[in-house]
This record gives sequence, structure tokens and C-alpha cells, in this order.
Amino acid sequence: MTPTDTGPFQGMVDSVKTIPGVTGTVVVAHDGVVIAHEISGNPEKEGAVAVYVGHAAARIGQSLSLSPLRWAVVGIGQETVMVIEQRDCYVGLFLDERASPAMVAARALSALGQSEGST
Repeated sequence: MTPTDTGPFQGMVDSVKTIPGVTGTVVVAHDGVVIAHEISGNPEKEGAVAVYVGHAAARIGQSLSLSPLRWAVVGIGQETVMVIEQRDCYVGLFLDERASPAMVAARALSALGQSEGST
């Protein structure tokens, strides 16, 4: 994995990368620019996946008059990707095949200073 160092956004990566079941992390602005990452492979591609999932989930939620997006999980090929929306960015977590998304989400939200029920 090749980390980047971008201040507070790198702090987001550092706070979630040690959660059991997380194999990689990317922090990407809502416009698709990768801000920080610690991931093997192409961070731009993985960041694009996080933005796509985040935007798609938010649009579906709006169409159905649901609460704002907190987190979403999608399986793409052999990867399981969790996307957590933050005020200025999306945090993409790439999960091990044995990881429990609910447990990872609870720990990640806590690490990012949120709770499951907060907005």
C-alpha cells in the first residue's frame, strides 16, 4: 500500500485503516479528487468507485425521500466497498471478504467522530 500525507484527511485514513476487515482506504472529495489514501492498486480508480457509490446512493435516497446517506456497501467483482459520507468527502473502505459491514461501519463511524444515529 502506498500512503499519501495530506493533513487532516490523512488523519481519516489513519483512524480507520486498522479496523479489522479493512484492507484499504481512500478519501475522495465529492468531485472525485483523491485527497488521501492507503490502498494497493490505483487510488484514482478506487476513488472513482467511492464517489460513484456515494452519489448513486444519495440520489436513490433523495428519489425515495429517505434520510441522508450515512454509509453504503456494494460488491463490485471480487471487492466489497463501503462508502461513508462526510461533510467534504467520501471515505471509501475496501473490505476483506469475511468482514461484517455492520461492525466495520460502527467502528468507522466512531473513529470518524460520528455515531450511527447522527447526521
